[in-house]
Amino acid sequence: MKAAKARLHEAQLNLGYTKVEAPVTGVASRSQRSEGSLVSGPDVLLTTVVQLDPIWVNFGISDNDQARLQKEIQAGRLAMPQDGQFEVSLVLADGSPYLQKGKLNFSDVRISAATGTRETRAELPNPDGVLRPGQFVRVMLNGATYPNAVTVPQRAVLEGPQGKFVYVVNEKSAAEPRPVQAGEWSGSDQWIITSGLKEGDRVIVDGLMKLGPGAPVRIAEPKPAADQQKQQAKK
Repeated sequence: MKAAKARLHEAQLNLGYTKVEAPVTGVASRSQRSEGSLVSGPDVLLTTVVQLDPIWVNFGISDNDQARLQKEIQAGRLAMPQDGQFEVSLVLADGSPYLQKGKLNFSDVRISAATGTRETRAELPNPDGVLRPGQFVRVMLNGATYPNAVTVPQRAVLEGPQGKFVYVVNEKSAAEPRPVQAGEWSGSDQWIITSGLKEGDRVIVDGLMKLGPGAPVRIAEPKPAADQQKQQAKK
């Protein structure tokens, strides 16, 4: 009787080995082995299970960007988020934003010799399965700030033989070209100026095609919002 029970226990154990359970909840890819195939051991791939919620997004930060950001930090122009906790947002391949936000959970210390980038990974919630493995997305890191940054509209920045410049109104109410160093974009139409401008400088934004060095400038008073709305309604 004991020998029969031992054989029964061994048969139940062997039967349990025929059922493979995934360690994570996810979606299985196609089967690599058909039913009835002889599997020699655990080194044989049966299928691939991918966890979709949450999902990891892998991307790289170039060595040039790392060096530039480090210089900005050392100069005091850029302030990193507390504990380096960037908020991660995505833009899908069709240009639409992904509504869920995530956090960084890994950043390698090594720079890849092949790509010149440092591998970084973010974790994002994916309850509806919008994101899929292998999908292309653009990653935006939010949280770093430029304290006391000077910004100008993008259309105010011109390109000349000596580099970028803007027109400012000098003490004689004349247009004066001013060389500037442009940094990162702020929003969709603002440019951060890292050097060349200071608080109080009056930058000319409109009518630049008619300007030249020393051209007289008349500054128009800003119109109230109600008047602007009336003019737009008439148009």
